[in-house]
Amino acid sequence: MKNQWRRIFMTSLKESNLKYACGVRDLSLFGKVTIFKSSLLPKVLYIASILPSPLEFIKAFQTMIYKFLWKGPDKVSRTAVIKDFEFGGLKVTDLTTSIRSLRLSWIGRFLSDNLYPWISIAFTKTFWWRIVSSL
Repeated sequence: MKNQWRRIFMTSLKESNLKYACGVRDLSLFGKVTIFKSSLLPKVLYIASILPSPLEFIKAFQTMIYKFLWKGPDKVSRTAVIKDFEFGGLKVTDLTTSIRSLRLSWIGRFLSDNLYPWISIAFTKTFWWRIVSSL
């Protein structure tokens, strides 16, 4: 599983040209946050909402994000950067909260009255156990 996540992560990183944007341009913090939120985050969140994501991957990915923002070690606490603009933050998306909310949104889909063919597959014990244990 660890190698699978590493492969997916590196593919997303290459496709998003994050290294190019980081190395060639001298972007402001707002520009870097925009690049992160628009190019890399959607790919990672899509994969993380489907597959169980290891905690070490999430921590490594967050470390990479903040190294990209600050060009080195953190200069401001991560909780301050996550805050809204009105409170002095940069409105950076919190990865762990986003992944949890995406996974919890599946519960509403499972319990809806609409009949979907995939629900019969989802109600097997192994599928539910994977989702619940990955929260």
